[in-house]
Amino acid sequence: MNFHIKLAVCVLSFGASFAQASPPRNLILLIGDGMGPQAAGLLLNYARYAPRSEYGGAPSALERAMQTGSIGVVLPKTYDWLTGDSAALSTALASGVEARPAVIGADKDGAPVENMTALAQRAGKAVGLVSDTRITHATPAGFAARSRHRDLEAGIAADLLRTAPEVMLSGGLDYFIPAEGAEGVPPHLKNSGKRKDGRDLLKEARSAGYAVVFDRSSMEKAAGPRLLGLFDNSRMTDAITALGAADDPARKVPLLEEMAVKALQTLSRDEDGFFLMVEAGQIDTAGHQNDPGRLLHEMLVFDRTLAAILKWMSGRRDTLLVVTADHETGGFSFNYSREGADKSPVAMSGSVFGGEPYTAEYDFAAPELLSRLRLQKRSFEKLLKEFSRLPAAEMTPSRLASLVSAAGPAPITEAEASAALAGWDGPTRKFYTDEENAVCAALSRQVSPKLNISWATGSHSATPFFLVALGHESAESVASGVMSAAEAGKRMIETFLP
Repeated sequence: MNFHIKLAVCVLSFGASFAQASPPRNLILLIGDGMGPQAAGLLLNYARYAPRSEYGGAPSALERAMQTGSIGVVLPKTYDWLTGDSAALSTALASGVEARPAVIGADKDGAPVENMTALAQRAGKAVGLVSDTRITHATPAGFAARSRHRDLEAGIAADLLRTAPEVMLSGGLDYFIPAEGAEGVPPHLKNSGKRKDGRDLLKEARSAGYAVVFDRSSMEKAAGPRLLGLFDNSRMTDAITALGAADDPARKVPLLEEMAVKALQTLSRDEDGFFLMVEAGQIDTAGHQNDPGRLLHEMLVFDRTLAAILKWMSGRRDTLLVVTADHETGGFSFNYSREGADKSPVAMSGSVFGGEPYTAEYDFAAPELLSRLRLQKRSFEKLLKEFSRLPAAEMTPSRLASLVSAAGPAPITEAEASAALAGWDGPTRKFYTDEENAVCAALSRQVSPKLNISWATGSHSATPFFLVALGHESAESVASGVMSAAEAGKRMIETFLP
């Protein structure tokens, strides 16, 4: 009798182990480019504590995912370096192999690596890549292309077409057409590209069976198994602009959430399952430019996209969702300040105070500051471009102060505008490696302190970031403990494609 009981237990245990080992049919990877814990914290705080926020007291989608999923911590290490860029780190996430910064789809020696797209295709699965930057940008490229340098985007575009993910939705039209243009490009886009080899990749895509679309309406109507959507010549619009136009029925540019849902609708027709990578790519841009209002808006775009994915996944048990970053950018933080504190005494009824009032020593950053970031009307990048297009006689500190005060999250004085235009120097200036971003950051140095905000850098940091996995029983095998980006990629591959 004991033998039979033991045998039954063994059989049941084997059956349970087998069930647990069953891989997910689908893998969705949502990447917030540059989304360190600081940016995630901004979103979490906004949803919980901002007065009059659109969340109305409900938790953010990110908080819901973190509450129900498994959580790990990722170190953004690249080969030989503590920090890296989206090229190396997307390669690591896509292949499980450490790469060198700026290199896409190759290991430390320059040998090609097998990425998630190739592995999924070999398993008979469909593949989709979605980004609100360019489809040729480093993060989407890392999942389906190979290049010795991320800036060789014309070559990356051709490589993407060769690899042939079923769905590609983003910006980046410039790298698909030559300077003389191509057939079928609509008038709201510039019909002159950056390809120097004369190739018309749009024509090649159509010949390969892709529906090629350039606007939201055409994207939504597309019904075939292959879809290429290019909605901007270069990077897609920033989140402040995108969310401001979200309710416009005539808008041509789809939101990231709409692109993600369309990709899910298309890919889910494949009976063998799919891999989908979705990138909220301009969190990184906001961090590089030290633009706090834009950072919040980019995080809201990320969260709306996550909410749409969670809605699609509702009731399903065959899909693993991984939510993570590739690195942290900017080092955003709210802080307490010795200036601006309301030192008015507050009567305290509790016995600890013995009838004495409470007085705040510092300004500890009021929740109202979150709402001020949400009210920012234009990004620093757009404000400064608007300023640069003025007649020379009007490009004065006074005019810049007026523009920023009308559209930014906090007013600035003429003297502060003058300081912003003068830029700055010092030991941290070397961490602002892009001059356009540095100009935005110079403006931020005048605006951000008024909101109790500081920034650590204009580049990427070695700050660890979250990896959240949910939706399938294998989630904990992907998201637990501390791992490098390459180890995170290896876990995803081994779980999804054992």
